[in-house]
Amino acid sequence: MKNLLIGKNFLAGTLAVIFSVILLATTKKVSSAYPYVVFVMMLAFGMIVLIESIVKRDGGAVRKFTFGEIVLILFLIINPVLAKLAGFYVSAFLEILAISIFINPVKTKKSILLSVVFCLVVVGLSYLLFTYGLRIRCPRGTLSLF
Repeated sequence: MKNLLIGKNFLAGTLAVIFSVILLATTKKVSSAYPYVVFVMMLAFGMIVLIESIVKRDGGAVRKFTFGEIVLILFLIINPVLAKLAGFYVSAFLEILAISIFINPVKTKKSILLSVVFCLVVVGLSYLLFTYGLRIRCPRGTLSLF
């Protein structure tokens, strides 16, 4: 039982459930479904990971978080704060760029340029999808330039 409670998947699922419940409880009521859809999806995925960690134990083997995984989790925690300051699209761009550069072991100019282009494409497609496809206004942020 002790191995289950300190296992990586159990902790990740528990943290995702707790974090999404806190966000659902503390977010102001808005007319669009934007933040709630994300929080409910995070809650659902957290529950799936949590249930899977309980059902599929790895024969007692405990897998703990690595430094890289902790840094990636911190990126995800910082994102909502950054979105309030810089706006959704700027924070999404910086978040995706930071994660892709952190994950990519090759740090050449070409790989960094490809990461920037990839992030621009993802954020551009997100803008088109949210703004024109779903007609959802994403947060602009207090320091937003756009």
